[in-house]
Amino acid sequence: MTCSHLLECIQSIESTQKKYVECELQQCLKNCDTRKMIALEEHKKRYVLQNNGDVVAVYRVDGQMIDSTDTTKCDNMIVDVSSVLAVLIEFKGQDLRHALDQIETTYQFVLPAVGRYKLYGRIVTSNRTNVPNLRTNPQYLRIQKAFMKHGGNLRTSPNSMSESVDELC
Repeated sequence: MTCSHLLECIQSIESTQKKYVECELQQCLKNCDTRKMIALEEHKKRYVLQNNGDVVAVYRVDGQMIDSTDTTKCDNMIVDVSSVLAVLIEFKGQDLRHALDQIETTYQFVLPAVGRYKLYGRIVTSNRTNVPNLRTNPQYLRIQKAFMKHGGNLRTSPNSMSESVDELC
């Protein structure tokens, strides 16, 4: 099953700056508030987004927004409706090609809801993964171009990544 309320959820947050109640049925909306630091972790890998006080929604993509075992998808998505940006986050060990598949599939799924947003892809890898070789991969370059078309980019980092909303804007 996939969440069919993403567009309405984001539009509701944009207009009211509050959590969209119906998303509780799908439980893909993890939180929606103005916390200063959004920190997501999985298997000792960490992504941190420093917030400037905007209302920010954090979605669980894998297992909630998209719970099909047949579909690749990233782990989380952060949406800042005030700064009009969305960040797709994937925590990955060794298989970076699979991480690219997950980011790309999720990008296509969320595009109708966040297509007017600046879109960013973030892959946080284990420290022993050879990230530089990935940047010559045609799939990586294609996905990077798609994110750049929407004002964002695709980045990878070993173990942890930290950035601020202001850096992304």
